[in-house]
Amino acid sequence: PGIEQIIREEFSFFGLNVDQAISVGTCESGLRSDATNLNRNGSVDRGVFQWNSDAHPAITDDMAFDPRASARLAAVQVLRSGWGAWNASRRCWQ
Repeated sequence: PGIEQIIREEFSFFGLNVDQAISVGTCESGLRSDATNLNRNGSVDRGVFQWNSDAHPAITDDMAFDPRASARLAAVQVLRSGWGAWNASRRCWQ
């Protein structure tokens, strides 16, 4: 399945807002699993949901760049603490 379908499956599994998840992924990476962004502080944002290497050190590159793992991790993050991890792009997806 494509990245959008994977996001739908993972967020639906947890009963979360699928459309919002797709909007966040679109704003963060254009729904590209290989997306990267090097930040001024040397940290790297990786994958569909742009997992930051400093803010989320437990998320490996393999996890960040794997669409299903990234979507599942994002869903768990949202369950735990809402969409706050993506505040930097809130103006785009809200």
